[in-house]
Amino acid sequence: SCFPKDTLGLVTQANRYETPMRITQAAIETNQEQKHWAFKRLKEELGDLNGKSIALWGLSFKPNTDDLREAPSLYFIEDVIKAGGRVRAYDPVAMENSKNWLQRYLDRGLLELTSDLYEALNSCEALVVLTEWVDFRSPDFDLIAKKLNQKLIIDGRNLYDSKELKRYQLRHYGVGRVSKSVAVGQKPLQAIRGV
Repeated sequence: SCFPKDTLGLVTQANRYETPMRITQAAIETNQEQKHWAFKRLKEELGDLNGKSIALWGLSFKPNTDDLREAPSLYFIEDVIKAGGRVRAYDPVAMENSKNWLQRYLDRGLLELTSDLYEALNSCEALVVLTEWVDFRSPDFDLIAKKLNQKLIIDGRNLYDSKELKRYQLRHYGVGRVSKSVAVGQKPLQAIRGV
């Protein structure tokens, strides 16, 4: 959570002295956009999310902590709920602390915290992984494929190999990786940027 605060402070200070920090400002804007990458990718694959449930593995901003400050999960959950969907989430450590951040969604039944990573998959269209917990590195892909309605994994931490997941008929999209939906003749960099 310190990096965004520090870069914003640097840009603010530079502006006081009429010294634009274009590269730092671009980094801030890029990092803001990146917080919504998983949701955008999910929407591209599923279209309308109204009434759909999405499984989420990982609430904390990094493994081995319950800290949710600037966690991608907060932005993802809000984006899905604004789009009319629901989220079923699991995190090995941050479940209790997440209630402090997300109680309004829990109270309205738009978010459910599950006691097990596979329970989070029940009645869900897709799985989104946002924290690279060791618990998530070698899951039962056969069980995941059986539980997910759309057999889709959005992997925000590049934990999985797309080729391996094809064996289970799972579609897999990792952050920063060119997807199979790249148009013929389109350069990989254009595909990543969405140009």
